[in-house]
Amino acid sequence: MTVPISLERLFKEQLSTLTAAAGVSIYQASRRQGEVVQGVEYILDQFDGTGTQCLFIRSRNTRTIFHLNGQFHLTDCAGGGWLLTPEAEGKSCYWIPIQPVSRQVNGNGQILNESNSGVGSIALSAESLSVTFISQPEFALDLVIFELPENATSIYNELRASPVSQYQSVFLWGSHTNYTKPADLFLHLIHGVIYEKRTSWPYYRKIPSENDAHALYVTLAGLQQTTGGKIYELLRSQIVLSIISRQGEDGAWRHGEWSDDLESHFRLHCSGMHLLMDALSTGNDAAVENSLRIAASFIAKQYDSTMIGTWYLHDELELTEETMRKSPFKWAKSNAFGKRLSNMLVLNTHLDTTIALDRYALITGDQRYCIKVSSAREATSALLKARPAESLYRLIFRIIELTWLPTEQARKLPTHFRILKRLGWKYLIPNLHHLKKTFPRINMPGGYIDRALTLKGVAPAYQSINTMDLARYIRRFPDDLSLEQMEQTLEFSHRKSFRSYLGESEKTRYALGFWAETLYHLCTIDDAAKYRQWLADTIIDLGNNGMGLPPSILGGNMEALSSPLPTATTYNAGPAITVANLSHDLKTEFLLVNAGSASETFENGEYLLIMSGKDISTSQDIKAQEITMAPGSWISIQPAKS
Repeated sequence: MTVPISLERLFKEQLSTLTAAAGVSIYQASRRQGEVVQGVEYILDQFDGTGTQCLFIRSRNTRTIFHLNGQFHLTDCAGGGWLLTPEAEGKSCYWIPIQPVSRQVNGNGQILNESNSGVGSIALSAESLSVTFISQPEFALDLVIFELPENATSIYNELRASPVSQYQSVFLWGSHTNYTKPADLFLHLIHGVIYEKRTSWPYYRKIPSENDAHALYVTLAGLQQTTGGKIYELLRSQIVLSIISRQGEDGAWRHGEWSDDLESHFRLHCSGMHLLMDALSTGNDAAVENSLRIAASFIAKQYDSTMIGTWYLHDELELTEETMRKSPFKWAKSNAFGKRLSNMLVLNTHLDTTIALDRYALITGDQRYCIKVSSAREATSALLKARPAESLYRLIFRIIELTWLPTEQARKLPTHFRILKRLGWKYLIPNLHHLKKTFPRINMPGGYIDRALTLKGVAPAYQSINTMDLARYIRRFPDDLSLEQMEQTLEFSHRKSFRSYLGESEKTRYALGFWAETLYHLCTIDDAAKYRQWLADTIIDLGNNGMGLPPSILGGNMEALSSPLPTATTYNAGPAITVANLSHDLKTEFLLVNAGSASETFENGEYLLIMSGKDISTSQDIKAQEITMAPGSWISIQPAKS
């Protein structure tokens, strides 16, 4: 079936009759969703004060014709995608952030396959523009297009000619991919829903992800705070609309990553809560507050009452043994610490839920979950302190750690160590769960913290996720856990051989992004030069591995701030110098890193050099007007006091 769609008529006439079947309104933005007509679905996001609109179109027809009246210039733009600029005055221009994509979507909203849509024909004249797209049977064609009216000049200019310095790569927590420019949001925001930009094991289908949504929101908040760009405010609003629109009536966000039952993964659910709490930092909003309230009500019930206290679960499959049989993981049955058999005792999700509910109480004043949170904190302390069979575990992990050496270092091992290494990966790691069942612990000698108690095998990449969540936990509950108590774990995580091992494989490289996120939190908790040196080292690691900086480094993570930083809190040292914004409530600070291969010189302005490392001349005046940085060097600066 061939369906013609007049884009101009849609924006100006037809969309005014949309049924608000899934209508959501928040501060400065609203969403409406129409019924399916001739195999076409529409979602419209509108932004108050600008007249700007964003239309998501999903056509399930084999041929779809998009038509615009008038003469337009089609140009690439710095923000990604294409701008359609009209010849005639008084007409809107249009932004198409990505080319249309054909997708196969199942009944749960998961994406099974996708491909770029074929162009059947293009008709361009002085009167109109028409493009025909061809889709495969069983596939839907997705198009996203913005209408920018005449009074949206600032948004148009931001997209057309924004400085390249705004488009540094940012590592996303969910899909472990990079964001570089505004158009990249729509590689995730697909027909109104945020997805991971990867397929997920074991079914290798794309799933909705509040984790990526939160990472994108923090990224855009940091960019808006440093540049003042209006486009980032609009895109943040779209993320909030998308999160609220996807929420279930019981408050849950569900994903179905591991089964066909559309189970909720609670780490992703908590990311949705953190996103909404970040959004409330810009002002009160009834829709956001209601969404957050029911989300908190749902997650607060997802726990196991153990002998050591409340333990928050990883996902809905952990609720019963029957549902756990649908899990793709191999897990050992254990009643350690009086837990139920199906509870794997996963650390990072438990920490994140504890933090989310405590933060929720602080922001909303709703104290109903505080007793459970207090019990969860007791469980955390008890598990981290559990260290039975110390000598035996110490011997075993000395052998296991041989399997976490980079290839070149492993090749140079003496024969007897290579034999032990083989023993480690072939026998010790596959059977470690038997030992943990008899002598339950996850905090291991030497600093390694395992992902969970009853999962089979080990997960070295989760060391960085654990340290990130523990750093966040220390920020929130300093009386429960200190940096001094975590020192051995942090030293282990930053060990060069371990970082090199993680960086060698695509399966584990993402851990470097979480380690950098850990170090952001450490640097904003503690003034020690050591953590800044480690962050500089890791920024260089990320660059060498083609990875972006973690979102928080842009300065927009409201979990680490009690209020948004002042607008345009940034430092420009030129594109060759990486800048990490370590500013927080008590001070303004920037970490500058020369991750390149050549020395760089730049004008400093009215900033004081307060710390430095690696080849920064100690003779430089702390208020030097010109600074030269050698490759691999770093400095920490703050504004001069007036």
